[in-house]
Amino acid sequence: MPTRDRRSVARRVEASQLVSLVPSLAPETLHHLIRHFGVEGSGELIAAATPEQVRRVLDLDLWRASAPGGDSAFDANRFADWIEALVDYDVIEAARIVVNLDARLVVVGLSKYIRVLDPGTFEPTEQSDDERPVTESPTAPQSAVGGYTVHALRGDAWDAVLALLGALESGHAEHFHVVMRGCRRLSDRGRELDGLDDLFETPDQWRHDIALDREARRTADGYSTPAEARAFLQLARKYGHDLQREADAYFRAIETSGTFASGRTDEPSSLLAAAPEDPSIAAARDAVVEWLADAGLTPERPRALLAGVAGSDDTRLQSIRAAMTFLSEHHDAAFYARTRELAFLTNALISGCSLQGREFTPAEASEAVFGICNLGLEVLAGDVPLPPDVLATRSLISAFEAGWSTLYDDVALFAARSVMSTLGALRIAEADMRRDVHALRMRLRSAIKRGTPWQVREHLDVISPFDTLAWTSLAGLFSECPVVPAALTATLERQTGAISPSAFAFMSTRSQILQVHQFLERLPELLGG
Repeated sequence: MPTRDRRSVARRVEASQLVSLVPSLAPETLHHLIRHFGVEGSGELIAAATPEQVRRVLDLDLWRASAPGGDSAFDANRFADWIEALVDYDVIEAARIVVNLDARLVVVGLSKYIRVLDPGTFEPTEQSDDERPVTESPTAPQSAVGGYTVHALRGDAWDAVLALLGALESGHAEHFHVVMRGCRRLSDRGRELDGLDDLFETPDQWRHDIALDREARRTADGYSTPAEARAFLQLARKYGHDLQREADAYFRAIETSGTFASGRTDEPSSLLAAAPEDPSIAAARDAVVEWLADAGLTPERPRALLAGVAGSDDTRLQSIRAAMTFLSEHHDAAFYARTRELAFLTNALISGCSLQGREFTPAEASEAVFGICNLGLEVLAGDVPLPPDVLATRSLISAFEAGWSTLYDDVALFAARSVMSTLGALRIAEADMRRDVHALRMRLRSAIKRGTPWQVREHLDVISPFDTLAWTSLAGLFSECPVVPAALTATLERQTGAISPSAFAFMSTRSQILQVHQFLERLPELLGG
């Protein structure tokens, strides 16, 4: 780990102390440290972690979603990065760490890089009724390890993989043979397709199995799967579903695992039952978290434990802030229940939704949830003032549903229909631009019919030549979670000067919805219609 980076962690944390406090860090915090230093510079940190921490960090690091809110898939390339980094640090330590991992995970990761055969096995030949055999390049390296013949399927990571296998054979023979037998099974591509083979012994099935195991662990930690989160948010867009059942099922799952058993929300469940710790370790850990926040690398807490922004002084959050403050002072049980609901909702946005085409950060998701719930409370109350104990008996799930469905109907769909109508009324002389506008209108028509107007967001640049600020404003409205861009406010208030195209505010009040409608009413004028 570079000395300069270590010194920057925090003035109160010495380099040796940073390593010593690793076992007390939440896996999410450790993951952010590893991402900051790079896995290649984090060998000492990883070696100091507990096996459970390493497994949880890998759950975060080895899986990639193809799009924000999408399902995650195992990343074999990232797995190889870890193997190379650990072997470069200390091959014996690398073997010790790998032994404590799920052997199926190791096999799936290695099977992308090596093919394992028994030395007496003939190379499979292609028959008319066989699968095509997997073959490596005639010049690809191969080696004999522990009675097996190992062929390289890819040149990268070959030396590190061989070194790891050698260390496993010499120091962990039983685990070595488990891994090698697994790789040998996945290396066999010459089986008869007569239905007699074990269908579970395929790379896809093994990847599916380790993905299910990962989801089970993360559910126990309070995370929602992307599929569950997407389904919840889709139902919430159509107000009237009994979404409380979805939340209750989530709470039952994490209560079984003990995530909320102690009522503490600042540490992972694996540490909740730990004995009192040395105050200096606690202070050092807090310093690391503080440094990460200052560096813009705020670590994710377990998503079920996000406390939100209850202390925010944003006046637009007045309704929910006053209601939560009242509960904290008068209704402990209700305050705890509402806090859990906020955590569940925050998790749903992170796992199943995008923000302007990218992933939410935990802080953004927490702020967005507060805003949506505040909007929902305003919608449910209408013109009647909210009583201070409004959340003593009312769930925030219903408030979120009211706010989320309002954003969908009165912002996302309303904006799409307004833009389609405005573009249809434009008189455009230039043929290419006229064709592009027509294509955008057709996309809008289809997206509105599907109920997914945000899918047109990347095509809105057609509007840019007409008015840049209008285009930037619309990009914020065409989102799974619509926001109020600074450009929209500047347009309505006729502000002059530079406007950041990335600045925005989360929607949290009915007055902001009205503001959006005022902007859309002016859209024909802005586009020159």
